[in-house]
Amino acid sequence: MSYLRDVHNELEERKNELLGAARFIASLSCVDGVVLLDREMIVHGFGVELRTDNDLRDVYMAGDAQAEGGRLRRVDLTHFGTRHRAMMRYCHLHPGALGFAVSQDGDIQAMTRIGARLVVWENIDVQLAFKPDNWFTGTHDLAPILRRISLRVES
Repeated sequence: MSYLRDVHNELEERKNELLGAARFIASLSCVDGVVLLDREMIVHGFGVELRTDNDLRDVYMAGDAQAEGGRLRRVDLTHFGTRHRAMMRYCHLHPGALGFAVSQDGDIQAMTRIGARLVVWENIDVQLAFKPDNWFTGTHDLAPILRRISLRVES
């Protein structure tokens, strides 16, 4: 039983470290601008303003999770603030990039380039889920940190 307690304590410590790092990175977004991370989630800057000569014109709001053509609606780039436009330009210039813009009110928009179009999903619902302290049930399955990402589509 001592082994299980040690494993549980180690997992709890790692979870707290991860949450602390996530909170720190989130606090960097309090400064206006972008938090710039690489694929390994290493922070390369915060309060960053991304500039480009790219003439981004095709911005589309997704009406469903798959961004099906019939459910896309074109929106004007000026509909968005500086932080959002900067991330949109970055994603448009770097195919395969996935950007997230978090507003002060907590709304999250995700964006990526699909073909020649920059597609934005708004009102992303992110829920963190942790099992209670007595999570061990005899199996070695660990609780996922991110359980669900869903899309709230407004009609």
